This record gives sequence, structure tokens and C-alpha cells, in this order.
Amino acid sequence: MTLESLANELLLHIFEFFSTAQLLQSFYGLNYRFDVLISDHICVRGFDLRLVSKRDLDTVCQQYLPSIVNRITTLHLSDGENSQQTVRFVAQDFTLHQFAHLRTLNLYDLISVTMMNKILLDCCHLSHLTHIKLTNCYFSCSQTDVANIINTIWSLSKLIYCYMDIDTSDDIEFSVPNIISSSLEYLIIPNMICRLSDLAQLIQYTARLRYFSACFTYDSDSKTYPSIISLITHFDTLLVAAEQNNIINIFKHMPNLCSLTVRTINDISVDGRQWEQIIRDHLIKLKRFRLKLTRKLVNDRDWKQSFDELINSFRSQFWLEEHRWFVQCDWDPDIAAIYLYTLPYAFDRFTAHFPLIFESTCPHNNCYCSYDRVNQLKYIHFLSDDLDQCQNISFSNVQDLTIYLPINNHLWTIVPNFHQLTSLCVAWYNYDEKFPSQLQLLLDRSSRLNSLSIETWRSSPTQMAPFEITHTLIRKLDLYNYNYHYNNTDCTILSCSPLGIQCEILRISVELRTCVLDLVKKMPNLHQLIVHCRDDNYREQSMATSDELVEWLQQQLPSKYGIARNACLANEIKINLRIC
Repeated sequence: MTLESLANELLLHIFEFFSTAQLLQSFYGLNYRFDVLISDHICVRGFDLRLVSKRDLDTVCQQYLPSIVNRITTLHLSDGENSQQTVRFVAQDFTLHQFAHLRTLNLYDLISVTMMNKILLDCCHLSHLTHIKLTNCYFSCSQTDVANIINTIWSLSKLIYCYMDIDTSDDIEFSVPNIISSSLEYLIIPNMICRLSDLAQLIQYTARLRYFSACFTYDSDSKTYPSIISLITHFDTLLVAAEQNNIINIFKHMPNLCSLTVRTINDISVDGRQWEQIIRDHLIKLKRFRLKLTRKLVNDRDWKQSFDELINSFRSQFWLEEHRWFVQCDWDPDIAAIYLYTLPYAFDRFTAHFPLIFESTCPHNNCYCSYDRVNQLKYIHFLSDDLDQCQNISFSNVQDLTIYLPINNHLWTIVPNFHQLTSLCVAWYNYDEKFPSQLQLLLDRSSRLNSLSIETWRSSPTQMAPFEITHTLIRKLDLYNYNYHYNNTDCTILSCSPLGIQCEILRISVELRTCVLDLVKKMPNLHQLIVHCRDDNYREQSMATSDELVEWLQQQLPSKYGIARNACLANEIKINLRIC
């Protein structure tokens, strides 16, 4: 049997295992049939330039892109750790307006506001663009920069969907646009804080908005709201700070809501009785209600009384019979906090201290034991025999796990498999010599793991990190520690270990700058080093125009390496070894 004898459906399935660059370099141009199938695959999955080396990027953009650019409708670009050159190359050498039929643009890990503005301005030439997704973008910028980004997005005449995951090092808030968008219907802003006082103008300048997700905070000017927000049917919000009257004022202007998701922090004291009144009075069309609230107690001696009062406020006929909206309360003794959430659990992050102290309004405690929406799990347990009550809880889709050692059998019960796990962070309170073998057991069960963070191996001055552990797919190591800096001996041991030899991205804190030279020289597959040197004298507020450590590294390392201080975390230096 030859590859060409396979059915089209099977070939398309095989293509799923190749990156865009691999697919084009391996199969494009073999014959007309393969070219059509590759075009169909790219049309569905998008033209993905995220995980592409500089050399492959040059080849793809020079040899293949010109002949298929008019058929590309979805484009994925990144400026992340594995693809520092991608966005720069496309923005400078192959401008976006050449993608004449582009409908969806996904940008990941941008670290430059200048590059963001350049790309968005290019988008103004894309007459078919309807979707923009900005994911994990983090850079230093001003309020004016954010305003320019938002106004440019609002000026895109065909844009329907915008996901704007932008975090700034200066805690910049969302800026209300001063340009009217007549097309935008779906708006998601997961990180930047929006003020409730700006809601009226935001709705006014986004007249077709139907789905809105954002973080809101109350301010003294939060008194003006649009008369009626009739088009919004789905509202997803994180309330950072607000009072009950503010919440009522928001929702009484959204009479057509059919889906409402609310997360609260900073102890916004709205309980079940008050939510019932808000829904009865103002949200009569509501079909789906998802709630997660955190209530921190100043005095935890009376926690049980506060716990019971909160959950009992959700036991009325309205909750249990009319809507069958059940809730669960968890008690976290570490920080004296009560977590309440609707069932089934509808959020992507979960922190649990086991044995879990909880109570549910669901008549059958096992009804909603699956937490399959959770992809980020923080698991902390205390030595206890009282874990049987939690045996039915299940996290089946964990991608990012933080765990405190030691590991006991309870973990294997509540996380039935680790097939989705790609990122693991390990920590503990008191070191035990069994920890390396327990960690190895967890690694052996995690077939897709590529990132490992080890937080506190230095629980005692003589304790060496377990660099003898192995996993064939781990390419990213985070060994940064605020309390300990690795010395030359540690770095030598790391660079000769299995994980050190295969490591491509390393974040670490070191004692001396000479450790950097050792790591770069001895780690054969290193692509990027993110390092904090204890002997770095840089001060962020300094008036000095030169950067002594950066200049020293530039003198000691090959000129082809990209060396710069991290714009977001000024105590770190980023060294890119694979620029060319």
C-alpha cells in the first residue's frame, strides 16, 4: 500500500499530525490531488506559523505562500518563546493586506505594542476580516496605546468577533472606544479591567453587541447606564468590586439575557436570596445561570455559621424546584475563604484543598461530580484518612496541573488520566527523599507533557534538585526560585542531565553571570534562556541609559544571539540563541 492509495479522509487525518511548514515542505507540489487536499486542510485548520523555525519560515513564505495566499481564510501568528521571528517577518516582509480573503486572524504571545499596532493597522485593508483573537499578549504600554488599539479594532468594518486577552505590566484599564462599530457582536475581554461607569458609552459605541464577557469594577461614577441593552443575550463577567445596587442597575437594563455567568472576588456580598430577587425582577428570560463567588472571612472562628448561612440562601423553591440550579460550597482553611459555585462546575480553573470540606444543595451528591471543564487544577492535600468523601470527584481534562508533594493514591482517583496534561508545576512544604520517585511516576503517566516547573526543591541548603528524572517530551523547564540562585556546580549538573540536554526553553535564577555562559555553552538544544542573575545591578527606575549586564553578555556571547532585558519583568534577561 502506498501513501497515494489512501482515501482523502485518511490523508486529511494524517495531515493533522503535521505543522503547516512540515505539510507544505513534505507534500505540496507532489501532484494536483495532494495540493487540493492541503489547501482544504489549511482552509479548515488555518495557516499556522506559530511553531516554525526562522529557516522554515523563510522557505514557506518565499516558496509556498505566494501561490496559496489568496486561499487562506484563517491565519495563526505568534511572537512567543518558540517563534520570536514569526510576527516580525510577516509584518515587515509579507504584509497582512496581501491575505485578501482572510476572515480570521489569531495572534498569540505578542510582547510589543508597536508590533500590535502595525498588524492591526494592516487589518484595515482586509475587507473580509470578521474574527480577531488576541491571546496571551503581554507588554508595557500607556493608556493612550490601549486606546489606539481599541479604536483600530472598532474601526474594522466587518468585524463580528473580538477576543482581546491583553495584559499590561502597568495595570492599564480598558479604554472605551470613540469610534462606533456597527458590526461587532461578540466581545470578550478577559484581563483588562473595565469600569462600570463606562458601560453606557461602551454599549453606545458597540450597538450590535450580543455576547459580552469582561471584568468590571465599581467606581464612584458608576451611576449612569444605558436605558435598555436589548440586544445582549449572553453576559459573562468577573466583578472585581461592586455593591448590590450596582449589580441590580446593570441587570435591570438587560431584560433579554438568556445566559448569565458571574464570577466575583473581593467579597461582593450578594447571596442566594438577593440573586433570586434580581432574577425574578429583571431577568425573566434567563435560562442559564452560572455563578462562582469567593467570600473571605476576617475571623474564621465562626466560619461554619457563615458557611451555612450562605449555602442555605440557595435552598429556596426558586433554586431547587423552579430552576433546579444547584450550588456547592467549599471551605478553604488555608486562606479562610468560602467558595460557592453552581453545578455542574462551569469554569476552567479550580483550586482544591483535600480533604474537601463541602456541602451541596443537590439532593444527590454524585450528580455533578465531573469537573470536565477544568483545564487548570491546583491540587493541595493534607495527610488525612478522610478522603473517601471525595472519591467521586473527577477531573478528566486537566492540561495545567500544580501539585504539592507528596502524592498519594487520592490523586490517581480524582484525575483518572493525564493524557491532556501539557504543563506541570511541582511544589511542597517539607522535602522528602521519596519526592523524586513520586514525581517520576507522575511524569510516566503524562504522555503529552512538555513544560515542567519546579518551585521549591531548595527546602534545605544541601538539597539537590532531582535532575535525574526523565521525560522524552519535556522541552521547557522553569527553575526560577526567589529564595535560591543556582551556582556553577548546579548549572553543570543540570546541563548534563537528561532534562538539561533536551531542554529548549529554560527559566532560571543563577548566582553569577558566568553561570549564563556555562548554560549556553553546555546545553546543546537550548533555544531560549530567561535568567535572573543575582549579581545584576540593574534598577528599573535608574536614569542610566546603558544596561551593564546586557552589554557584558553581548560581549561574551556570539553576536547572532538576541539579548535583551525582559520588558515585562525587568529583573530578567532574555537570550534567544536561534535567531538565524
